[in-house]
Amino acid sequence: SKENINLEAGALECLVVLDKAKAYRLQTAEMTGGILADFVRASANAQSKEAQKATIRAGEASYDGDKDTVTVRNNVTLVRTDPGAGQSMTATGSSGTIQLSEQGAAANAVSAATLNGPVKLTMTGVRDGDDGKPVKYALNGFGDKMVFNDAARTIVFSGNVRISGDDPSLGGDISGVRIATVQLTTNGEIESIELEGDPGKTVVQDKRKGGGGR
Repeated sequence: SKENINLEAGALECLVVLDKAKAYRLQTAEMTGGILADFVRASANAQSKEAQKATIRAGEASYDGDKDTVTVRNNVTLVRTDPGAGQSMTATGSSGTIQLSEQGAAANAVSAATLNGPVKLTMTGVRDGDDGKPVKYALNGFGDKMVFNDAARTIVFSGNVRISGDDPSLGGDISGVRIATVQLTTNGEIESIELEGDPGKTVVQDKRKGGGGR
């Protein structure tokens, strides 16, 4: 409970140690038979009292408490929600490694993640509109692999990449590229998208008229 960790699994083998403060700490865990793991952290918005949560579902998983990492296999789903910062992220893949932030830090609960595909990512947040008022946005990304790095503020998709969403920085739906790097701001907003490889195509949707162009 002190670590704000909840684990559920068909089978669980773990090592629990007693730390210097006489509190029990989960050091390692091997989970099989379908797993659900919740890791609670403080909001990335230091002004918010609402907690953020990283929820992991998979067929199997290994947890390393010393490194705050979870290695996942088979039908992986990673959900990170932070109501205080107005952000959410859902990613699915076949396997991967998830690096969690340290306890007590007002940071993204997921500091890094690598998911092998096929990968699908849905990210929502709030940005400032042209009139200065907050506007919700959404980003959908697909690829053979996804690498998220909170410190670098990047999400890199590679292999059969497709990206869509309603954020103005997109410029339209993107497909047919080899690598797409989404650069985020310090607030988690989309700052820019860099494309590599085949230029592919971009379909620009005119939401006012309901039509589109290429």
